[in-house]
Amino acid sequence: MKHIVLLALISTTGLAQSAFELRDNALQQLKSFNPKSVIHAYTDSPVEASLGAEKNMEKEYLDQQGRTRLLSDETGKFIYNNQQNRADIKANDKSSEMKLAEKYIEGAEDAIYPNCHWEKVPCDEKITHETCEEKTTYESRQCQKNIIAHVGHFQHPEKKRALNVAVAHDLSKCSDLSHEYFCHPGKLLALHSNCSQLELQVFCEGQIVSLSKKPTCADSSFILGDFHNKRRVIVSLKLKESTLEQTSIDESSCDFIKSGQCFYQSGKPCIDAGVTKIIDGVPVTRACWGESLSYQCVSGKTSNCEPLLEKACSNTESKCLSQLNGACDHILRTFQCVKQTCYPDKKVCAASVFCADGSCDASKSDESNDINEGISRLGALVGSAGEVASYQVKNNSPSIFKGEKFECEKYPLSLRDCCTDSGFLEGIINCPKPLQDLQKAKVEGRVAFIGDYQDKFYQTTKFVYCIFPSKLSGIVQIQGRLGQLGIPFGMPKEPNCRGITPQELERINFSALNLSPIVSELKAYMQFVEPSILEQNNKKHIEELNQKGAAHD
Repeated sequence: MKHIVLLALISTTGLAQSAFELRDNALQQLKSFNPKSVIHAYTDSPVEASLGAEKNMEKEYLDQQGRTRLLSDETGKFIYNNQQNRADIKANDKSSEMKLAEKYIEGAEDAIYPNCHWEKVPCDEKITHETCEEKTTYESRQCQKNIIAHVGHFQHPEKKRALNVAVAHDLSKCSDLSHEYFCHPGKLLALHSNCSQLELQVFCEGQIVSLSKKPTCADSSFILGDFHNKRRVIVSLKLKESTLEQTSIDESSCDFIKSGQCFYQSGKPCIDAGVTKIIDGVPVTRACWGESLSYQCVSGKTSNCEPLLEKACSNTESKCLSQLNGACDHILRTFQCVKQTCYPDKKVCAASVFCADGSCDASKSDESNDINEGISRLGALVGSAGEVASYQVKNNSPSIFKGEKFECEKYPLSLRDCCTDSGFLEGIINCPKPLQDLQKAKVEGRVAFIGDYQDKFYQTTKFVYCIFPSKLSGIVQIQGRLGQLGIPFGMPKEPNCRGITPQELERINFSALNLSPIVSELKAYMQFVEPSILEQNNKKHIEELNQKGAAHD
């Protein structure tokens, strides 16, 4: 209102008045302005003014005033009662309307610019090749695997027998040649199969009788000595038998090879050949008492390849510059490094063309999943299986998708193990070549773990796998043969990585196989039209039809 009065004063004031005069006149007019002359029902003390005039402006007073007015106002009472009686509505952030709202919030810019889209700007790549060197020093180390023999002693129960003097008798059997009367199995002594030594004592009337022939484990016969012209005597036989209980291998001196940093150089397969050793008082003879081994072990490494590994470069070539005892101790490695320079996405906006987005077209687009269906059915595989059966399979020989057995021991590599890990590629170059192939096959899902077993001679754990030549063969073998047909891959000591027969192949339900690994691989080789190019072609075609006045169904 003050602005209206000010404009009116300015319009009635002469141009000759100065700015100061205009200001003074405007202030004077404002002081004498009466709002009642302009605003209908204007009052200097409205009801609301009492709220500000009260000394107690606390929340309790305002609430009381609100409740008082609420009781006297019909509209207020209606809204209040409906609010009190209204059932609580719980918002669900997973509902379709909430998701739509979030979509609009996130894509607000797309709503403002409906004919625009973002295009990925290709990154610039610069490929370089760099080399580095690794040097390894070795030291010779020797160890022995010694066989430890353990002897047990067994005291047979005492036996009484009537024996002829100067005639051969047997501890474990009756003989007609000895003319021993009343000989029966209860008077005989049974020797153990692992008998190593016998100690026989013969007593007659409490006196030890000498023997002209003592029994052995190989020949259990014995002969009594001179009995002063007696031909037959009753004697007591006390027999102590020593047995070779078991043997073990002490290879503690070879523990250093478990580090995985050694390789076998040479060895003596047999030490102490044919030697007889006294063990717990018993002479034990063996053809071989162990073996002697020589190894070359890593004593140090120097390398300047770490910076290239940190830059995620790929080792494309390795060349051995020198060898020591058949082991490469100087390697020249070539790495391929890719440096990328990427740019922000580019917004592309198309000119507004009637029905360019096809919204006026009543026809519906049919989505096709032919590639997944075709691969899952594997119609091509069924046809090729017939050819494989004709040319490679004879008499139902299981040769389709045949795998190979692979064994390895634990090979620690920092936090990973080249043999037992579930599959990795980072740092794999530091594993031996066969274990590199194993880890790559695990990553590609074409490895079946069979189990492990203990090598009793070397006291090591062997881990056994079946490795299949391709992703498809791994899927058919693991999911089809094992998962559907229930045909196992054997035991760790006797793995069965055989191929599949044509009859078994026909029993596999290919539509139930998870073929996503090879589906993505096939899609990667397919050429698709860029969406932006397809959209431009559609818009151009629509504009041409629009100019001709023709429908563009």
